[in-house]
Amino acid sequence: MTPLLTTENLTRRFASRLGVEALSLSLGHGDIVGLAGLNGAGKSTTLAMMAGVLRPSLGQVLVGGRSIVRDRRARRLVGFAPDRAPLYPELTVREYLDFSARLHGLSGDDVEQAVRQVMEHTRLDGVQRRLIRTLSRGYQQRVGLAQALVHHPEVLLLDEPTDGLDPQQTAHFRELVRDQADRGAVLLSTHQMDVIAGLCNRLLILHDGRLVTDIALDDEPATRLQALFAEATGPEAP
Repeated sequence: MTPLLTTENLTRRFASRLGVEALSLSLGHGDIVGLAGLNGAGKSTTLAMMAGVLRPSLGQVLVGGRSIVRDRRARRLVGFAPDRAPLYPELTVREYLDFSARLHGLSGDDVEQAVRQVMEHTRLDGVQRRLIRTLSRGYQQRVGLAQALVHHPEVLLLDEPTDGLDPQQTAHFRELVRDQADRGAVLLSTHQMDVIAGLCNRLLILHDGRLVTDIALDDEPATRLQALFAEATGPEAP
């Protein structure tokens, strides 16, 4: 089966350091992949390059066989919720999602339908007329997730998506991710091994910008993943 997303020799250099080095991997239909690493390991940089919001220094990202940098159609196949997504605090939830849908290329009646569906899916109906700045951290996380889902992407990229969520919200988040994997693939960065253990079928570990672990998961407990993480990165585990 053709991968939904592929990275080839993906590299990002910054002025004084190498952020990500020669990262090659692929995501296929049904994948729920956990991305772990110490702070500064390159997780957020990797996701930003995969989403097309940060250009790589070398290498490429292909989505559906198309370059994420050069082809707008490829970017529309990806949904990205960065850590602390850039929300517009003076907009209502509905206004922001309407704006996000149009930004992702939807128009006309498709916008109304997509916004209505994603608010229902992420349980934002009850706060749709609230200003974003008045929402709790957990609800703002939901809005960030909703903007990543509003255009029905095939690949969903999430950076620390469970930060600020209470246990009930986390359980609902897991349902959303499993639903998305039925339609495509999910890559989520998190420092919470219990989230990876309870949700993901594959674990990637980055260390100093390099991919040092890529393994399939089959109901491994969080303690086992913690041990794998410590072995891959040294004694400083999350």
